[in-house]
Amino acid sequence: MSRWLRLLVLCGLTLSAACAGEPAPGYELHEWGVFPVPRNSAWAMRALRGEWATFPKFFRRVWPEENLPYYGPVSKPVVWLHAPKPFRVELKIRFATGRPLVWWPDAASPARGIGEAQRDTLHFLLGVGHPNPKAPKGEPETVPPEVPAGHWMETLRRVASTAVYAPADNVMFQRAPKDAFHAEKFIYYDGLMKAPATPGIERDGEAVVLATNFGFPLHDLVALERDEKGLRLPAEPLETLPAGERKTRVELKPCAKADEAAAIARLEKTLAERLAAAGLHADEARALIEVWRPGLWQRPGLTVFYRVPQEVYESWLPLAAQPAPAKTVRVGVVLHECLEPELEARVEALIKALGAEGFEDREDARKALLEIGGAVFPQLEAHAKGKDEQIAQSCRDILAALDVLPALSEPPAKKP
Repeated sequence: MSRWLRLLVLCGLTLSAACAGEPAPGYELHEWGVFPVPRNSAWAMRALRGEWATFPKFFRRVWPEENLPYYGPVSKPVVWLHAPKPFRVELKIRFATGRPLVWWPDAASPARGIGEAQRDTLHFLLGVGHPNPKAPKGEPETVPPEVPAGHWMETLRRVASTAVYAPADNVMFQRAPKDAFHAEKFIYYDGLMKAPATPGIERDGEAVVLATNFGFPLHDLVALERDEKGLRLPAEPLETLPAGERKTRVELKPCAKADEAAAIARLEKTLAERLAAAGLHADEARALIEVWRPGLWQRPGLTVFYRVPQEVYESWLPLAAQPAPAKTVRVGVVLHECLEPELEARVEALIKALGAEGFEDREDARKALLEIGGAVFPQLEAHAKGKDEQIAQSCRDILAALDVLPALSEPPAKKP
């Protein structure tokens, strides 16, 4: 057993023993996660490059060396801890279907280059409130690493939570200086998992009809559509769709451009109140809305989102903490994108425009396809093998810009 592996095992055993022997400090664990489910799950959820491009370089990540069967993304699950005093916690998060790929701060497992990791689980060993809770002496000097101004992590750091400290590169708590710890206001993770089912969509005049068959109720459901005609919002917010097979008619009303900001602000206020009623603190609910504002309200096409019951979230991403929190709140929002029935016809027209004579026409089509994102994958792949070489090459270029699978096939970079 290598020196680093022995150190990791000792660190884990020491912290586990300490956690088991300490009384629970009465802390709370709060989490939200947003689960985007684009239209064509077999292809579309490969479009994670844009999402991953927002990750700071200091994030930890594991790139699979093989092309995995792709289940879909779980994006920006964020865990905050609220503790009355410093303590240590051991936190395990398992992907029931899939595996983690990106996380922050450092996890004990998967540890970079140290032993074999359990591929479906993240294991964090954290000091909460202080790097060394056994002997805190004033405010710790370690601060979170800098991110560019306006980065979504700044929004998450504004939440009034207790700071967490992870041993950098799995250095032992007892022997490490303060600069050997990563400090953060939250725990973040991302990865691949089986996507929730997509509702069926039909048009009925100005309304849409959702065909659902879930084994659980859908809370706080909102449907909206944005296209060249403008924005259409629900006439009335829906509280809950009961479990089971059913069809639900949702009336959408046009929203004047001048009224759009105020109408969305009202819906955001209602959503924040419902997220708070589900257990999140007000600033945590605001953070979800602010980080996900483009996805919830500004995407082109027909968008539907809703909150799932906490027990469903728990079944997707089982979590265990030692010592156990006095209260656990886990809020999951499922976001369905590009559900409009006319999407395939629009994509075909844009792909045809990739062969137009004018450069601006071709560029406009390329930008529009990139904006739609992963929902264009099946049609792009079909045309990438077509006889028109100009269109085929453009389709291959767009696929390369969107598709995350080539990145997943790259082995992790070696440390200098």
